[in-house]
Amino acid sequence: MYKLIRDKYGILSIEPKPKYNDVLNHYKQNYFQNDSGNYQKEYSQDEIKNFVNKAKVYEFLYKKFSNKELKKVFEPGFGEGFTLDYFYKKEKECFGIDISDSGVKTHNLELFKNANLIFNNFEEKIFFNEKFDLIILDHFLEHVFDVEKTLKNINKYCHQDTVIVIFVPNDFNLLQKQYLENNKIPEIEAPWINAMEHLRYFSPRSLDNLLNSFNFERVSNFMTDFPIELYLLNEDTDYYRDKEKGKLAHKSRITFENLMIGKSISSYIDIMESNSKNNIGRNLISVYMTSNK
Repeated sequence: MYKLIRDKYGILSIEPKPKYNDVLNHYKQNYFQNDSGNYQKEYSQDEIKNFVNKAKVYEFLYKKFSNKELKKVFEPGFGEGFTLDYFYKKEKECFGIDISDSGVKTHNLELFKNANLIFNNFEEKIFFNEKFDLIILDHFLEHVFDVEKTLKNINKYCHQDTVIVIFVPNDFNLLQKQYLENNKIPEIEAPWINAMEHLRYFSPRSLDNLLNSFNFERVSNFMTDFPIELYLLNEDTDYYRDKEKGKLAHKSRITFENLMIGKSISSYIDIMESNSKNNIGRNLISVYMTSNK
């Protein structure tokens, strides 16, 4: 039986961690091969539009914090490749590392054939002799086995103006805590805990503590996206009780995000910053650069 402990950065972490080889085999054999979590074998047009819109937000954030032309994009844990494919189609040099080729071969075959992709464990070694303009860590840091080794490796891919966009689950946010209280669920039994896949659970403070320890400085305000946990406050829409309700909540989320991003990315970021101030929103987003201190 595992428990949650706070590590030296204040990150809630699974203890004991699952065995290293078990984690690797899970990602190689199961993660993209089955419909689970954020990944599916097929997506609707609205979902694909949402992937593209998410990439547009990353591009907007890069331009907001860098005055240099974007040439090289790197995404460790690129998964199915929708974000990299967006930049590939804009003729950027795209690089990625992932443990499995299953997702990208299914959804973005042209990217698979033509981009600079390596299928291995990111933590093993430095795979590219490159420095990147934009590094995207989208649902990555919660998965890696050794987060300190990971950030040491990330550092080696950075030049002094590299922009790093980080996207992690905003677990144990205000709405989730209310859900646990309403249903008298102990923290350790929270239904969003996945001990095999999510080895750590970040807060804004613990994410800053971790990144600062590896010479990265946050240059953006914290942002959080759609507060899908609103559906948990009503028994009739509780998607942990009824997984079919999760599909409806997910559809509402992508419809809302596509509308807002389509209207104005800048205004959408204003919404996300406001969500973060109130500790609501499913995912936590922030931008870091190498510290000059």
